[in-house]
Amino acid sequence: MFLHIGGEVLVDLREIIAIVDAELENRPGPTRELLQQVRSEGKVLVAQGSACKSYVITDECIYSSPISPATLRRRAGLPGGVS
Repeated sequence: MFLHIGGEVLVDLREIIAIVDAELENRPGPTRELLQQVRSEGKVLVAQGSACKSYVITDECIYSSPISPATLRRRAGLPGGVS
């Protein structure tokens, strides 16, 4: 099964490690460090749309999505909670 994360991007649900709020990029911590490292390696892919609201993390790359984490989790059938 696939998750539509914006634009024409679909991600295999089996590949998703985490869906996190884009606001975490502005706060110090491990998520920010991970995003900076992966971005420097050129492995952040952007799903077209408006401003980034969430990141979908996989083993291969991180997708930037204009869709909120809550909406992505609901679409994927995942439990909600803190992003």
